[in-house]
Amino acid sequence: MKKVKLGKDIDKLIEHINNNHQIQLKSERQKKELLNMGYFHSHKAYLFQKNPVNKLPIQNFDEIEKIYRLDNNLKALIYSKIMMLETAIKARVITCIVSNNESSIYSIINNEKNNIYKSYNSKNVELKLKKQGFENKLNTHEFDNGEDASIKHNIQNIEKSIKILNTNYKKQNKSILELQNRIDSIISRDYSQSGITQHYMHKNESIPLWAYFELITFGDLGKFLSCLTEETRINICKAVKIYDSRFSPNILTEVQDKS
Repeated sequence: MKKVKLGKDIDKLIEHINNNHQIQLKSERQKKELLNMGYFHSHKAYLFQKNPVNKLPIQNFDEIEKIYRLDNNLKALIYSKIMMLETAIKARVITCIVSNNESSIYSIINNEKNNIYKSYNSKNVELKLKKQGFENKLNTHEFDNGEDASIKHNIQNIEKSIKILNTNYKKQNKSILELQNRIDSIISRDYSQSGITQHYMHKNESIPLWAYFELITFGDLGKFLSCLTEETRINICKAVKIYDSRFSPNILTEVQDKS
């Protein structure tokens, strides 16, 4: 029978810290502070840098307290700015997307999905026509001496471009499907909590983009933006004054795309 691992009370946790991590924590004040900070939020979180292998040279609980206070002070310093930035970006995104267009979150996603397909199909047809042209030229021998190698090279490059295009299109579709699942999950959770979505659903109305944006995090916003067409993202970049033709509109979601 598999041995059941029992949880530890605060005294056993302190004993574990002292014995297994060689971090001195003895006083009642430190015990109370550990409870206020939370064992896993404070002690576990501050023992290493990103990966448990990268342990920090912490020797006593006072050092953990100092890191904890620094962390909280930094959050307090920048949180209000981030909230203001999030609100400002959301407002500009809403304006760019819903102006003279349907405002329903599901309609917007469907429109973007259709636009992505149109863009993919147009590029795919163009590449295949170019390939066909080179192949016809090769088959009919309508080229100068020695030019066949160049034609074959062009055909290979086009085939590579088609493969990359297909791969990117599949990635975009996968991202949109994941986004749709996330939208359903957020709306379902809000509905079960008697949130804003009930107002629209009980009136048999679609949920507008601005209502959905009230429910999402900054991370969800990044995921949403990464699923939009390049043209839409360029318009949003212009609206938030960060557009530069030298750079990709992926600047909006650079962190999100890398994750």
